[in-house]
Order: sequence, then C-alpha cells, then structure tokens
Amino acid sequence: MRRYLAIFLLLTIIVTVALLAPQAQQQADKRDKRDLSNFPVADSWTPESPDPIKREKRKLKSKKYNSRHSPRITEATDEIFTNSEWARGLPAFPVVKSDAVIIGDIVTAEAYVSDDHSEIYSEFVVRITKVLKDAGTTPVNNVDLIIVERSSGRLRLPSGKLIVSSTNDQDMPRVGSRYVLFLTHLSSNGGSYENDFHILTAYELQYFR
Repeated sequence: MRRYLAIFLLLTIIVTVALLAPQAQQQADKRDKRDLSNFPVADSWTPESPDPIKREKRKLKSKKYNSRHSPRITEATDEIFTNSEWARGLPAFPVVKSDAVIIGDIVTAEAYVSDDHSEIYSEFVVRITKVLKDAGTTPVNNVDLIIVERSSGRLRLPSGKLIVSSTNDQDMPRVGSRYVLFLTHLSSNGGSYENDFHILTAYELQYFR
C-alpha cells in the first residue's frame, strides 16, 4: 500500500509531458500525424554477433515477435501498422498489472527484426533511479541498468528505404529522457517471458524547477 501511495504522490508533483498510452479512438487521423523520429532504426545488413551464445539469445528473443499475419519485409513493403486492442481496460496507472514499476533514464535505443523478418521491435537500456514496485520473477532492486522492450521500430533496407512498424496509440521512449515505466513480463504477441521486461505504458517526466 505504501508503494502505491508513493507512486500517487510522485505523480502529483511532476509534469507529465508525454504519455505512451491510448489517447483517442480516431486511428486514421492519428496515424497521419504520428511523429516517428524517435523510433529506433535497425540496419537490415547488420551482421549477427560472432558469439554463439549472444546469437542464440537474440534469435530466441526475436522469435517472440514473429507474425503470422504480416508477410516478410521486402523492398515492396511500405509500412507495417498494427491496430491492436492492447490497451482495452488498461488503467492510467496500471500498477496491479505491472511486474515492475520504475523511474529511469533512457540510455540507448536499438531496433531489431523478428526472426521471420516480418516485424520490427525495439529495445531500450534504462538506468534505474528509483524502484516503485518489484514483484516480477526477475528482480530490479539493486540493479543499475535493465533492458526493456516494445513492439515496433524502423528498418533501413540496403537500398536506403526506411520501413516503419508501429502500433496504434503506442509511442517510443526518447533517449536522454526520464520516465515512469510500468513493465510486464507478458509479451504483446502473447506469452510470458520471465527474464524480459515489456513496456506496458510509460510517462515521460519533467520536474518542477
């Protein structure tokens, strides 16, 4: 209860400047006005790691984002847009549904392609400044840096063409900014991954000066 109260008090003394959560139902209009400049970019020609352990770890993580509904990305691909009901019933502050709630700074952002080359996803390294909830199978207390994930991102093809993958009402954290991050082990594509953290929702913060 004290942690829930701490979250409430914290959020009452900060200014929320960007919410990575549902805003409206007018999907077509929002789609045309999206700012995708902060979506991480992957290069399709980036070589795999020579380390077999790292290579296998990346392969397993990328398989989570395989899509049965999207064809393989090619030069003919223009955009990948997913209209999902991911936020149905999601409260503004989904503390109960979160395995961890932290405040942290986004250090780096990287995009990757799913194992079947049908989707794009992004990973963010977060420097933790405060832990507000730690109830998941992978503890975040006494940890300085963690990696969090979110479906979507951008892919640069060898021709220079940039492919954008996005999901309705989901923005991306910006490198250098501070956020309250509500994290879950549940993947947006289904399944629970106890060693991975996915962004359920997040608030970008600016403190009163």
